[in-house]
Amino acid sequence: MATITDDFMKQMMATTKAYTIVILKEGPNRDRPDINQIIWEHGRRNFSLRADGLLSIVCPIRDGSNINGIGIFWDNTLQYIGYTPDTKGKFNYFINMNKFVTQNALMTFAFGNYGALTETMTDAQVTTEIMNHLKSIYGNSIPNPTTMLRTKWGVDPHTFGSYSFATTGTTTADFDTLSNSINSKLFFGGEHTNKQYRGTVHGAYLSGQREADKIIALL
Repeated sequence: MATITDDFMKQMMATTKAYTIVILKEGPNRDRPDINQIIWEHGRRNFSLRADGLLSIVCPIRDGSNINGIGIFWDNTLQYIGYTPDTKGKFNYFINMNKFVTQNALMTFAFGNYGALTETMTDAQVTTEIMNHLKSIYGNSIPNPTTMLRTKWGVDPHTFGSYSFATTGTTTADFDTLSNSINSKLFFGGEHTNKQYRGTVHGAYLSGQREADKIIALL
């Protein structure tokens, strides 16, 4: 038997996540003549739930009791899923987009040197690396994504760049300073001028709205 250290225990405990467990029991119609077809269609729905990323595990129970199975659902109430990778900057947290939209989607990030490395990787390679992290959290039975969308800011001809980085000594006031207009004639927008949402596309978008409001107020 493998030796489990205290450090390993702490590492595994830190990755535990909330699940919803459904106990599948026999109902009063268990003896109806078409029950096998009904069970078959229940199985079809389970596969649909799994394909949609909602049902993580479903397993039958055949011990002769009135409990026929257990379904384990991911907790869609989570907004952030954290992970500690061996490689710095490698898909270390996920955002559950289902908190904001109806689709089941996760968004993750690559930072620093690893972020630059991902831009040389294929979509399939990036997906594999991401799924390796998710499988270490939720198990190998989770489905692969049906669609993958990525950004490659460093090689995108419309950006050729990155976003602001708060280095040692930076304060939140610095982002306010960068947003100051000059003589009410020159105005500055961009994610680096949005203290609350710096480093994000929506931060850049909101900064544009902010500056537009300043200009409109002068008319």
